[in-house]
Amino acid sequence: NVDGQEVSTQSLLNKPLVINVWYSTCEPCKREMPALVAAREKYGIDIIGVNPRDSADAARDFADDYGITYALLRDPNGASLVALGIGTFPMTYLVAGDGTILEQHAGEITADDLDRMLAPLAAE
Repeated sequence: NVDGQEVSTQSLLNKPLVINVWYSTCEPCKREMPALVAAREKYGIDIIGVNPRDSADAARDFADDYGITYALLRDPNGASLVALGIGTFPMTYLVAGDGTILEQHAGEITADDLDRMLAPLAAE
């Protein structure tokens, strides 16, 4: 995480979550942050931000600037990028509690996209 602690991906599971892969100088990443923050508040879903490029300080500063209160993880060696085949930023995943990727969205995600993805979960 941005505090230097190891985080097991297994510890993130057991309920649906959104994983958003971003970095601080990515313009689409900047534009989508308000929608992600609002979706977390609206749906109460856990969101995990994964940053493969920035230092911990840069990630924290970005989070402060954009009002991000959800967990931020770093991937400084790019292992998650390789494992998931990510070549486009930002990338957003809806993940089931068992770890199954239910949906992925390449590029900037909007509030409408998030509503479409998350509303069915809220109805369950």
